[in-house]
Amino acid sequence: MGDSKQCEFCGRPIPAEPVQKILRGKTFTFCTEFCFRLFFYQTPGMKYEDVQNMYKARSVDLVPQDFTIYLTKGDR
Repeated sequence: MGDSKQCEFCGRPIPAEPVQKILRGKTFTFCTEFCFRLFFYQTPGMKYEDVQNMYKARSVDLVPQDFTIYLTKGDR
């Protein structure tokens, strides 16, 4: 369980540092703290595709403003 490179809850591969939790003496590996919470509260049937669909329905993409022109303006 602990050496897995896949999330214990959603099943997606973990490219970065995993979140490891110990529950009742067993080590579990998750991709995020969010997946750990879903696992901990026994949320049924929630897979990575379901999480992606939830984010699409309830979130907005933000494009940050390019501040490099303001940062380099004082150097002139």
